Amino acid sequence: MESDRRSPTLGLFACLECATGLGLLLIPGTVIGLLLGQTQPAPETLALARLGGAALLAIGAVSWGARTFHRSRAGLGLLTGLTLYNGLAAAVLAYAGLGLKMQGVLIWPAVLYHAALLPWCLASALRMLQPL
Repeated sequence: MESDRRSPTLGLFACLECATGLGLLLIPGTVIGLLLGQTQPAPETLALARLGGAALLAIGAVSWGARTFHRSRAGLGLLTGLTLYNGLAAAVLAYAGLGLKMQGVLIWPAVLYHAALLPWCLASALRMLQPL
C-alpha cells in the first residue's frame, strides 16, 4: 500500500536537521564556527542562531513524523515547504561562502546537501500530484 512506504531520504533529512537544530540551540558558537568560520560570534548572532536552531528542530520533527508518504494536501504542503527551505538554505549558504567569504569547513558540504535535496523534494511533490 502506498501510504505504508517509508522514505529513507526524509528520515535522514529529519535526523540531520534535528542534529543541526540541537547543535545551534546548545552550542551555537561551535556550529557557527564549523559552518561559517566565525570564531567569536556576537551575542545577537548567538541568539539568532538559537532561534534558527529551534526552527530546524521543528522542521526535523515534522519531517520525521511525515516519513510515511500520504497522498494528501498536508504531505504536498510539507514537500513544498521543504523545497523552499532547501533552495533558500543552499542560496544563503552559497552567498555566505562566495559573497561574504565565510569559509567554515562545513559550508560547502551544507550547500551541496541542500542543493541535492531540491530535485528529490520536487520529484516527490510531483509524484504526490499524480493520480493514484
